[in-house]
Amino acid sequence: GDGGTHEVPLVKFGLFTDLHHADKDMANGGAIPGKVYYRDGLKKVSAAIEKMNTHALDFLIELGDFKDTNVSGSGGKANALKYLREAEEVMARFSGDRYHVLGNHDTDSLTKAEFLSNVSNSGQASTLANYTFVKNGVRFVVLDTNYISESDDSGYSEGNWSAAVLSPHLNASQIEWLGDTVAESVEPCIVCSHHRLDEHAAAGHMIVNHAKVTEIFNKTCGKVRAVLNGHQHTGGTYNARGVYYYNFRSAALNEHEYYEVEYYASGKIAVRNYV
Repeated sequence: GDGGTHEVPLVKFGLFTDLHHADKDMANGGAIPGKVYYRDGLKKVSAAIEKMNTHALDFLIELGDFKDTNVSGSGGKANALKYLREAEEVMARFSGDRYHVLGNHDTDSLTKAEFLSNVSNSGQASTLANYTFVKNGVRFVVLDTNYISESDDSGYSEGNWSAAVLSPHLNASQIEWLGDTVAESVEPCIVCSHHRLDEHAAAGHMIVNHAKVTEIFNKTCGKVRAVLNGHQHTGGTYNARGVYYYNFRSAALNEHEYYEVEYYASGKIAVRNYV
């Protein structure tokens, strides 16, 4: 409900994250609690999109780890491309604009360019992993947190992936871009990333240089209203200095983890999980 205020949301969109689509057996999450059901997510997201198509949403976004892979090296790339194309084919059933956020598993057997050239981000150049778009007076800022260090300009790729995974960063040029984008925005901003940006996440779940991002948020005086991310499959929320951080649960868990998010002019955000 709308709390009785009859306030109408400025923007309403569909969201899922950490689909990990792959043709392989269920695995325990290791450092991330919860089992990962690689084969089940796609049919669940397909059913969710059918429902979303009846809900007049402004767009659909997935927050990374869209696909997984069987092995790196021999055969890994062919499998990874197959899983990516299968997942994108299902996401393309959404009747409106759709967007992807690059996750660490999206480059476990692929380069960023290979991933990006096989997905569609509405209205964006197919080479961009970080970008911004405006819907109904709200600016969305999509980040690529898959860099090994601040000075790294190529980021995670098939060859360096395993060493990189526990050390996610925003690279320097993107930090500058984020600062400029938020500072110049006349709209309230919602930031989307795969890894967590708040300082309360466990190591490996948040970017190492999150303090630089917090500094931008503080400097731009409340323009950033919310941060949406995945990666930590178990989910959680955190509020700091007027920014609402929401970590969404993985779509690869044995539940229906698909969401609709509403943002209101008052700054209120409503997140609904639905089956």
